[in-house]
Amino acid sequence: MQSKKDKSQITTCHKRLEKGNALFLILIAVALFAALSYAVTQSGRSGGGVDKEQAIISASNLVQQMNYIRTEIQRLYVLNEVDQIKFDNSAYSASNTYYPPDGTDATGRTVGLFNAVDGSMPFLKVDPNVLFTPGFNVAWFYNYNSQIKEAGVDIGSSAGDESLVTYIESQTICEQINKGLHGTVSIETYTKPGATSSNGTFLKNDGTVFIHPNAVEAIWDITKVPSCYGGPPYEVLFVMKEN
Repeated sequence: MQSKKDKSQITTCHKRLEKGNALFLILIAVALFAALSYAVTQSGRSGGGVDKEQAIISASNLVQQMNYIRTEIQRLYVLNEVDQIKFDNSAYSASNTYYPPDGTDATGRTVGLFNAVDGSMPFLKVDPNVLFTPGFNVAWFYNYNSQIKEAGVDIGSSAGDESLVTYIESQTICEQINKGLHGTVSIETYTKPGATSSNGTFLKNDGTVFIHPNAVEAIWDITKVPSCYGGPPYEVLFVMKEN
């Protein structure tokens, strides 16, 4: 039979064990909370990585689109022997208005790039999440006679070139475009040393066409061609046909 002294010692021991267990549980809780906080922090950091990965994908897709358009335009010029490829869905015409490199208007043979019968390709939309939307929602601007210079030197001759521009909102995507094209994320610079208007076509993502009729040859001097420059909006420019 246990004495009162023995029972008192057992009770004291139990209380010490309970206190020890409580302290141990508290330490575990603190450790788990710290681990959870770290995981949340890392998740937030990795979110930035996901954004960058998405920017790389968007930049790659846009560059592929512009390269594809350039290839098809050059192919149509060779196969159809036309005076100008129109950046629209117009049918072949033997006597349509077109815009020579000198910025004047002329009459000759034309065909729309996106014409189902005579053209070369379906209309390509630009990812709406990439487009610059606060000012205008233009997918493409095709310039028929803009004189493009690279770091002060004419692309081709001093005549106007055909170029394609799209307007994007994200600086990160602009940087990734230049990294893919030139190996650097720096945003290219540009100047307009000559006239700022030229003949061109604006296209929205729904296929709506806006003609930009100004018989003036524009001059653009960009540090690297093709590239993403300016901003915001950031402009991605590819030369479609050198003159």
